Amino acid sequence: MKLPFLKGRKQESEPPMWLKELDYKDGRLQALYQSPMVPLIADMVAEFFEEQGGTNFVGFRAWHKKLGEFEVTVQRMQGLTPYQKYEQGLQRIAELEAEVTRLQSAPQGTGGVATTPTEDGRASQEPLAHTDNQNEG
Repeated sequence: MKLPFLKGRKQESEPPMWLKELDYKDGRLQALYQSPMVPLIADMVAEFFEEQGGTNFVGFRAWHKKLGEFEVTVQRMQGLTPYQKYEQGLQRIAELEAEVTRLQSAPQGTGGVATTPTEDGRASQEPLAHTDNQNEG
């Protein structure tokens, strides 16, 4: 079998590859393969990642004559998956919508609560100073 992505490296025969370990935890299926091909595949993936400008993950669609179309996502281990980023976004939207609802339902002019952003982007609650605009006397 010829492997075109080897870019001139000597190919003597089909390299052996075997599954050394398979583990499922924290919602991830991890397979550990042992083969002389693994470093070559890692180089190919890293090159693709850099060429695409990836910082956390990149993906591409591929088509195979037997398998049909599929999508491949390459992600750094310490990064969040696209789904995790999506879930975080939904959670933040829910927090902001709750804050808007709370502020809209607060009585006006009764010393309500104002929010100001903190360093992490979340809202901190500080009491509003109540002022009486009526003239005395």
